[in-house]
Amino acid sequence: MIAVNAAVASAEEGYTPTQLKVNLYTDGAADVEYSLDMDPTLMRVNVTLFGSAYESLMITDGEGVFLDFNLHGDSVNIDTVGSDSVKIFYSTSDLTDKTGSMWAIRMTTSMEAEIRLPTAATIMNLNPVPRSIVIVDGRTQLTFPAGAILVSYVQGSVDMSWGAREARINARDAIKEVKIEGIVVDDAEETFQAAEEAFSEEDFYEAQKLFEEAMDLALAAKTNSEKATIALALAERAINAAIYENRKSLLNQAETDLDDAYQAYSSGDYLLALSMAEEISVLAGRSIMPFLDSSNPILLLGGSVVLAYTTYVLLSRRRIEPLAEVEEIQEPETVDVDIELIFKQHPYLRLDDKEVIRYLVEVGGGAFAAELRQRFDLPKSSAWRMIRRLERDGIVETRAVGRETFVEINPVYGRLPPQDIDMDTSFQMVPEGSY
Repeated sequence: MIAVNAAVASAEEGYTPTQLKVNLYTDGAADVEYSLDMDPTLMRVNVTLFGSAYESLMITDGEGVFLDFNLHGDSVNIDTVGSDSVKIFYSTSDLTDKTGSMWAIRMTTSMEAEIRLPTAATIMNLNPVPRSIVIVDGRTQLTFPAGAILVSYVQGSVDMSWGAREARINARDAIKEVKIEGIVVDDAEETFQAAEEAFSEEDFYEAQKLFEEAMDLALAAKTNSEKATIALALAERAINAAIYENRKSLLNQAETDLDDAYQAYSSGDYLLALSMAEEISVLAGRSIMPFLDSSNPILLLGGSVVLAYTTYVLLSRRRIEPLAEVEEIQEPETVDVDIELIFKQHPYLRLDDKEVIRYLVEVGGGAFAAELRQRFDLPKSSAWRMIRRLERDGIVETRAVGRETFVEINPVYGRLPPQDIDMDTSFQMVPEGSY
């Protein structure tokens, strides 16, 4: 229900509202005290009241003298007899909306309004922000400026922690699910801890806000991680394509930046990794073949001379020397692994990746991550990226063997029957995920 004050300050109406006091009770009834300044030259004034049902209506002048009046609908005709101010007192039961468990009072006033809530009422919503909130005789008293007013409340005390509790569960579940995927959520966990501290201090509003922020940070980390993973893969492909096409002019910088991007990703700075990966793709795409650089004609001329001389020497040797019988290089026994199929399906493989694949085939289709690090003298981060790169392309699979990670050729390319793995090998054993 909306109670609208139609008695806006107006010279034609003969009065100006100055103050409104509303005293609410647990049964929904309200006592109203309405103060107005009057035009003393008028003998009678018509005033619109708040509500539609009135009981115990009394009107006095500024000296407390009772005045005569006639009630007509939602307005009252007052015989002011030259008074410069009046006060209207009455009770009404229809100022509050008593639907459901949460009650509300809605009013529109042209003057300051003072609303006192029932005993032990709990405020659920306020609009606008009151000028003051005080406790008078154990009851909450709110003072509002002129305008539209809404106060929602429930009778008795309410557990205000329920919103924070629900937000806590949602944040905890979101962080747990994201961490299972190996995503770094340090910011989300720090915010969650701050929310727990606010909750323990019973600052439930702040706790709920922080729990919701922690959940948002965890979900954002997952999204940014996925974007960064795709961008890093595209950056690697751009570099591998440049290597395959012998476009090396900017590759050293691109590969160095890629290492830094992976470091940022590992530390959980996914936005930085994403930004760097996108720049690396552009850098690798701009890389060109050194001898095709039009800004270096001397290099072009020198290359032509060397090529001509080399061709002359080779042709001369062919005339005077019989061809030596070329010893056929035997590939290591690969059993069922079709290594050529791997290279054919993945033409942009890096040279070091190909060497690792050949080694895996040589040793029976698989090896521990630590063994690959030792065999190829790789740092942890480089080995991690290499294995993830081959795994992402579907060339290898990984599995846990005790506390180590075993890397093996994907079965789609064929694989040796499982062989006994000597756990006493001489290479260093490291925990899974340390490469």
